[in-house]
Amino acid sequence: SLRRVAHADTLIGILAASPLLGRLTSFELAHADLTDAGVETILTHHDAFSHLAEFKLHTDVSEQLTEQLRERFPGKLDADDDDDDEHYDDVDE
Repeated sequence: SLRRVAHADTLIGILAASPLLGRLTSFELAHADLTDAGVETILTHHDAFSHLAEFKLHTDVSEQLTEQLRERFPGKLDADDDDDDEHYDDVDE
């Protein structure tokens, strides 16, 4: 589970090409700066993510792309925008 990730579009591109993705059974990206470009990367490389049993994206992306994700990941995708009622504290190191 990754929260409040900067450069999420870049992260998605790296993850899609990484053999580590195949070792994951679920993936959650919440309150990150994922843009429509990052979602396009997921759609382009959907086969790399298709093995995930659970795929959660809680970011602000267009409804059209969210619907495309739902079509590509039927029954696996949990997606909504950042404006939900959950609040997470930042972790300072």
